[in-house]
Amino acid sequence: MKKFLGIFALLIFLALSSANFAMADGIDQFTYTAGGNTFTWQLPASPSPTSDNIYPGVAFTIPDVLVSVNGGTPQLGSFDFYSTMCSGGFDLTFGDNVPANTIGQQLYTGWEGTPTFIIGTFLETDYGPSDNGIPGTLVISTPEPSSLLLLAAGVVLFLLALRSKKALGLSVQS
Repeated sequence: MKKFLGIFALLIFLALSSANFAMADGIDQFTYTAGGNTFTWQLPASPSPTSDNIYPGVAFTIPDVLVSVNGGTPQLGSFDFYSTMCSGGFDLTFGDNVPANTIGQQLYTGWEGTPTFIIGTFLETDYGPSDNGIPGTLVISTPEPSSLLLLAAGVVLFLLALRSKKALGLSVQS
């Protein structure tokens, strides 16, 4: 019985702490689709731009972000995220190439020195390389792999506890 209670306590601990681990991850997943291209990248949910990358009331820049284009090998890009004062949206730059230059909603809350990205789906108008205003969709989500891992570990431990009770000849009531 002590063993079962210990395993049960461990399961409760894992379930309660999984939310904390997921929040500690603090990573947002970005997927932007426009003009037949899909760009994916990850950023901290609340990035910390350096002082030379903050434009109060206007925008902030995040340099050196790994971006995958159409599922290819990630390459370093730079992002500018704009406030509604500048029509919202973002720019993606690879050196001199600007494959995405969008206007849309503001994608963050807070001031540009301490922004927090907003989770959701955003319709953007892209004036990127073609400069013709094609529609685009940006999805910002929060992946929680640590929660799934902890849930799986809890299920395995629970099944092991049930198995050991049966092996000891203890009755398992449903």
